[in-house]
Amino acid sequence: MNIYLRLERPEDYRESEEVMKEAFWNHYTPGCDEHYLLHIMRDSPNFVPELDYVAISEGKIVGIVVFLKSFILADDGSKKEVLSMGPIAVLPQYQRMGIGRKLITHTCDLATQMGYRAILLCGEPNYYSKVGFVAAEQFGIRTAENKFFEALHVYPLYSNALNGISGRYYEDTIYDINPDKSVEFDRSFPQKERITGTPTQKRFAEVFAMQKNYKPIQKHFIDSCTHPSYKDFQELYDTSFPIFEQRTHEQQMEAFQNKAYKLLAFTEGNVFLGFISYWQFDTYCYIEHFAINARLRGKGYGSKLLDCFVRSMNKIVLLEIDPITDNISEARLRFYQRCRFHENPHPHKHPVYRNGYCPHPLIVLTTQREISPKEYRQFDADLRNIVMNFKH
Repeated sequence: MNIYLRLERPEDYRESEEVMKEAFWNHYTPGCDEHYLLHIMRDSPNFVPELDYVAISEGKIVGIVVFLKSFILADDGSKKEVLSMGPIAVLPQYQRMGIGRKLITHTCDLATQMGYRAILLCGEPNYYSKVGFVAAEQFGIRTAENKFFEALHVYPLYSNALNGISGRYYEDTIYDINPDKSVEFDRSFPQKERITGTPTQKRFAEVFAMQKNYKPIQKHFIDSCTHPSYKDFQELYDTSFPIFEQRTHEQQMEAFQNKAYKLLAFTEGNVFLGFISYWQFDTYCYIEHFAINARLRGKGYGSKLLDCFVRSMNKIVLLEIDPITDNISEARLRFYQRCRFHENPHPHKHPVYRNGYCPHPLIVLTTQREISPKEYRQFDADLRNIVMNFKH
């Protein structure tokens, strides 16, 4: 089957609306409103005509996708423009032929070229996860009602596009359809029976119920082994680092006595997310240990917490990682590079925490830029004389 894509034209409007009705009728609700939505959204100032594409087969429209500009109200109060995809429709008899994927891939590529940050939509998780979208919750993005929603998906259009941008997603108000006007508009189309209780309607009800209240991430400093979060910290610490990279209990108590040392813990509700232990120096901040709850890895918490921490420092942040020897260490380096850390060329060995071990080579990473040889020597001196200057 020969399918090609082109921009929608004014003479296509009625046919596109008919495709929309056929694709959505009785799908989410008895009847549908999507053809009316398509009809009115073309007049919205947020409509993006450059991304209004139709799929053509044998001279007729078999699919269509449209976009509106929308925004994320970030938790720091800033507004970040994004795109809302949808509705997207393919005629029922042409579904499962890759037409929807083709429309999505083509318009996402165009949106990238146009400089947009990301695309969001609400849709079936089992489908959109297969075409490049991921759960918005991974980036801390919620609905306008401040809820995490299983059906809310995001497609970042470039690397780090959503780093540190958690917040509420606001669609154009045109999506709030007037049902009476929708019914009136539908009267100009061939009439179809409205059916209740279809499998897709039941699935929609299930997905719609998959909303949960947002619990903001809390951060607090652990300053002693009697702190309520110390046990959670210790358990994560013990399982995240090899023994030769761990402080002994006595060394940890010594660190608490040093004003330059801080142990920052993160929680979400009753869930311990992770921690950053660090040292504040005049010109830089050194992260000694950083770990995320193993059950939450891969969900965006690491980059989110690290990005928030780095922005709060207003100075170079320095940390160390293992040398690149396998896929895991390569993935770790890529993670920090996505978080805007730079690999430094300075040969570096970390002093030992415990007797019976040797200094081990590590790679120095820094934010903002590579540090100079002089700056590296200062860090190495601080590491040996302050961070690792144990009495025990």
